Amino acid sequence: MTVRGSPRSTTWGKKLAAAPVSTDHYQLLALIKSLGLSEKDVQVFAIPQPEIVASYNRGDIDGGFVWDPALTELKKKGKVLVTSKDVADKGAPTFSAWVAASKFADENPAFLKGFAGVINTYYASFAKDKKAWDADSENAKLLAKTLGGTPEQQAAALKNLTLLTPDIQASDAWLGGGEKAGAAKILKDTATFLKEQGKVSEVLPSYAAFVTADALANPSN
Repeated sequence: MTVRGSPRSTTWGKKLAAAPVSTDHYQLLALIKSLGLSEKDVQVFAIPQPEIVASYNRGDIDGGFVWDPALTELKKKGKVLVTSKDVADKGAPTFSAWVAASKFADENPAFLKGFAGVINTYYASFAKDKKAWDADSENAKLLAKTLGGTPEQQAAALKNLTLLTPDIQASDAWLGGGEKAGAAKILKDTATFLKEQGKVSEVLPSYAAFVTADALANPSN
């Protein structure tokens, strides 16, 4: 989150913004709650990122929870107080997940294991070869071409990511815990957020049935 000024005292009474029903919106509300505040104490505007930048530059809002390239623009007049990793550490992580239809997963287990292996090859590269992901790298250039922004912005954004190794992904903390799986809890928290935003009509009692580490069986191999 980028704001003007010097998180609880800075957040209270402020006008903050995030892209509607985004991971940033989810984490901004989680941050406010973690500080013992509510939307009665903080005005939260759900608006697209270009509008956040324009509103911030006009002084209409005090800050925003954004990602690049909007983050770079807000940092020109403000400073970063809280990152997505900080909010994740407070119990509200966001993550990208690969989802397969149950029928496809049952019929193509070898493909899914191979696919997961390719993804984890890139994760290993990121962990071991930082130069391959810096601003001058082909990887950063490809990310900028695909996602927007510049290679410099994408390389900087990567520094805020935590890429989990296969053994951690397969642990109870994420995919392997059944009813105790961390990912299942996060999915329920996310569903609750989406229901509050009017995007889904129901929150299931449990999401454990939709979480599996099958594609990561024998992750050390």
